Amino acid sequence: MRAPIELLRALAKQGRQDGTKVFRLLDNVGMNHSKPVEAWLA
Repeated sequence: MRAPIELLRALAKQGRQDGTKVFRLLDNVGMNHSKPVEAWLA
């Protein structure tokens, strides 16, 4: 489940660097509800 976390971190980092907004649009895939992803979003 590291891939979703790494992607979220990379998107957030890029957004901070260039001032763009990052929107979270997720479907109901199980990995979107994993403990690491939920902790990162909290």
